[in-house]
Amino acid sequence: MRCADPALSLQAGLDSTLHLAMGNALAPLRDQGVLIVGSGMSYHNLAICFQAGARPLRRFRCLAGRCVQDPATREQLLAKWREAPGGAASHRREEHLIL
Repeated sequence: MRCADPALSLQAGLDSTLHLAMGNALAPLRDQGVLIVGSGMSYHNLAICFQAGARPLRRFRCLAGRCVQDPATREQLLAKWREAPGGAASHRREEHLIL
């Protein structure tokens, strides 16, 4: 087994469409047995996470679920994540979701 440690950083503009394109460019590596590990959460606003009735987070979690379940609409939904119900409340800054 070979092991490499290359890193890919977020691009300066934090453009969702650009980062989706980067993911698509890396996707063929999966067929070559390359494991790519990323991290992140469906929400990152811990200030409202523990409040009773954190509706924005639940709404955005529904969008994340649709993205996982329906590859046909995934990129459209993710490109406009901030406009989605609960999107802006769930992630104050883009890098918390894009990563």
